Amino acid sequence: MTGEKLKMIIAGNGYTMASAARLLEMTPQHLNQALNAADVKSGLLEKVSAAFGISIASLYGETPGVAITGSGNTTNGNDTATVNRFLSIIEEKDRQIAQLLQMLAK
Repeated sequence: MTGEKLKMIIAGNGYTMASAARLLEMTPQHLNQALNAADVKSGLLEKVSAAFGISIASLYGETPGVAITGSGNTTNGNDTATVNRFLSIIEEKDRQIAQLLQMLAK
């Protein structure tokens, strides 16, 4: 599982990276590092599964082309516009988190 896919799942469930980090009892910086790894650790996948109330199988896409959202709706995981929208939201939130971390470090 890639971090990019997990970021899409998190955003698809209506969470920012900061709110997801709080839910997972992690710092936003630690979550960002975990999601930027070449391969996301299974322990993080288990935490995400439990926190968001979704199965690990759905994280791995064992339900073809479907991602579960927090509202109970499903969306086609192959919808390019949706993926691009989620990625732009995630990039903006990551930028905001980086700015906040810089301000906190001062």
